[in-house]
Amino acid sequence: MERPTQLIWLPTGGHIGDAVMVASLFAEITREMPHVKIAYLVRRNAPFIAELVKAYPAITVIPVSSSPLGAFKAILPLFATQSIVIAPPPWGARPFILKILSFLFILRGDRVIAFADGGMWQPYSAVIAHDQNKRYIDNLRAAAALASLSTDPIGSPPHLRLLSSLPSDFPFVAKPYIVLHPFPHMATSKTMPLRRWIHLVQELRRKYPAYGIVITGAGVDREQAHKIAFSVDEGVFCAINRPLLEVAGLIEHARLYIGVDTGPTHIAGVLHAPSVVLAQQKDPMWLPTYNPNATLLSEKKNCVCGVPGEVCAAWEEGKSYRRCVYDISDEMILSAVSAKLHAGH
Repeated sequence: MERPTQLIWLPTGGHIGDAVMVASLFAEITREMPHVKIAYLVRRNAPFIAELVKAYPAITVIPVSSSPLGAFKAILPLFATQSIVIAPPPWGARPFILKILSFLFILRGDRVIAFADGGMWQPYSAVIAHDQNKRYIDNLRAAAALASLSTDPIGSPPHLRLLSSLPSDFPFVAKPYIVLHPFPHMATSKTMPLRRWIHLVQELRRKYPAYGIVITGAGVDREQAHKIAFSVDEGVFCAINRPLLEVAGLIEHARLYIGVDTGPTHIAGVLHAPSVVLAQQKDPMWLPTYNPNATLLSEKKNCVCGVPGEVCAAWEEGKSYRRCVYDISDEMILSAVSAKLHAGH
């Protein structure tokens, strides 16, 4: 009988988009190596991330305090089993805490694989550079390979099984619908002004009256979502602050998903949902280019984001937007929507 193996993924910041990619990696590992048990440590959003991996009993999500003492208390029960440990890229987590935790595992004889953090002290068994020219999922696969963990081949599209459901009050069960997610978490520069989304919904209702429109978002997005919905007479359902698996269900059963570079867009990506994505150009490895059914729109003409010392900014009513998204025309979006909807017939 093969000896059980424990994989410990040290704390990450807990952004949903990142977690979707990490969860997809775990899904590949557990499929190829069913004996592996995985402890996924996260600093925030633990309940949401636990929903993402609900279909995989081998994965346990563990919330971790941002303090060294709190982090140590969270991992203490994990010391009972010999482990493979992976320290993720340092953004979203404190490199000092990652190093202390890694050092403790090294002391007890575990193998620790880490992404290079640029620091002098590297308490790891092996270090891998994060390749900005590779998709994020493929960077994660490379780290797993260094730890002798089996995954899908580099370049293959990730997939994540989600125990999704539709809201009990959902009005479009027997009707085709389009999901819009206009609200990027913590980075409002990656979207369009509200007036543009209002116009888009009006045009969608005019051109496709047989389709319902679903607007998803967090609790803080409620006011803006209702402004978009109230700009038309009917046919719009606001699914605001809903459980993550309900959002996944809405996306999974939609005829089309339209969104910006944020968590639900990555959920659409691993579901391989037909999508139109308003894609910012900075750090393109984060974009859902792995979704074979996605069309990514971006306007590079006036955009210099990603160039050191340059800013890709357009200002409207005191708010900054990235030009690569702001300059995408309504015609570009509607043309991409039309192509996707007709491809589905």
